[in-house]
Amino acid sequence: MKNFFLALCEIIVLISYPFIAWLMVKFPNYIVFIYSLFIINIILFHFLKSSFLEVLTLVLSIFIGIATILLMPEEYNIDRIIVSFEMVGFVFSYFVLLKLDRMYERQKTLWVEKKENFEKEVTLLKIDLEKIQEEIYNNIIRIQNYKYLEEIVSKLSSFNEIKQLKKFLNEVFKNLLPNSFVKLYLSEEIIEDEQNVDNILINYCIKEGGLFYLPITIEWVERCENLQLKKYLQKLKIIKSIFCIKLESTNEQKVLGYIVGYSENYISEDKLRLISLLSTYISISISNIYLIKYMQELAITDSLTGLYVQRYFKELLEEEIKIARYYNRELSLAIFDLDNFKHINDTYGHNAGDEVLVRFANILKSRLRETDIISRYGGDEFAVIFPDTENKTAAKICEEIRNIVENEIVIPKEFIKKEKKLGSARIKFFISCGVCGFFDKFNSATEFFNYVDSLLYKAKKTGKNKVVVC
Repeated sequence: MKNFFLALCEIIVLISYPFIAWLMVKFPNYIVFIYSLFIINIILFHFLKSSFLEVLTLVLSIFIGIATILLMPEEYNIDRIIVSFEMVGFVFSYFVLLKLDRMYERQKTLWVEKKENFEKEVTLLKIDLEKIQEEIYNNIIRIQNYKYLEEIVSKLSSFNEIKQLKKFLNEVFKNLLPNSFVKLYLSEEIIEDEQNVDNILINYCIKEGGLFYLPITIEWVERCENLQLKKYLQKLKIIKSIFCIKLESTNEQKVLGYIVGYSENYISEDKLRLISLLSTYISISISNIYLIKYMQELAITDSLTGLYVQRYFKELLEEEIKIARYYNRELSLAIFDLDNFKHINDTYGHNAGDEVLVRFANILKSRLRETDIISRYGGDEFAVIFPDTENKTAAKICEEIRNIVENEIVIPKEFIKKEKKLGSARIKFFISCGVCGFFDKFNSATEFFNYVDSLLYKAKKTGKNKVVVC
């Protein structure tokens, strides 16, 4: 439509040429004014972008101008001069228009270049702005994660049981890693099974030095050498990332366990770094729980034999008496004493005496049931609670222990390689024992214990190496 309009305009302007010529012939007195119409045509063709017609108009105007000057009568000298100036003005105007066009095109090119550069700068600024916004968003997420980590760390220090810690960590990993399965394995829980996928990841983690992370790809799965893991990942196509982090104590460099995880989402480096940092605090928490447990054991167990100490044994005895009374069950108590233990210490030394104590403690542990409560009551004296056991059965067990001890021989470690002293280092030891069941006549645990202790005293007074029953 636009091209049709331009063509129509060109035709109209072209038709004007004969009309202008007719006017010049018809009205020679006004030729100066009529001749100026050519400049209007030149301007029109110039803006219509019709270069050919523009040049044609210029040539025609010059030709007609020269013809007019030559053919004009002499009395029109002034008109000749004006037409000459108009003709020169036409030519000058044409070249001015050309010059203006070139300047306009040059400015237009510069403007287009500036516009393109500006658009590029705007695009770059938008990209930078998007990056900044993304970085701000990521920093906000990091700040939130680290604030959450701070809350987790403060909470981790409050646990004194592994079970509570695991329950808490399950919730933590659900929040940190949505659509993921994460499990905490302690060292004692790891089962050596080559077909177990978790165990496969733990082995990868050990090879990688304590941290194994892998974004799952089809190519990696196809190249996976472990058939069991390959089969597992092919089956669970939704898994996008797997990782395993070793937990170890900071002071002893002891492996405490591993964190194994499978995620349906790709885990970012920031998220993995956060989990690695968290694993350090989890290791500290586990170490603290083990330390608390160890301190508790130290408080209630004898360091030499590993048996309960006197104070804790008394508490257990009172509890067992309450249970026996409430459920109307049998309960028996036995007290053992090593015969002539002072002579062993004086003859062979305290190290040998300690070995005798440990050997007797081991005999009690191996012969008695898990439900029986054993204590090193003090020095060379041991006490045993027999829950749900009558005194005759308890006396029979104590007699068996006495027979085992009677046939036991202890060779102190320092004498084993000294053949000359080997004969004199063979230590035989014997025990005396008092045993009795709990009866209603005993009003308290102390009274019950003192009565059994009197039976032990009777065994010592009547020849030793015997069991006295109430």
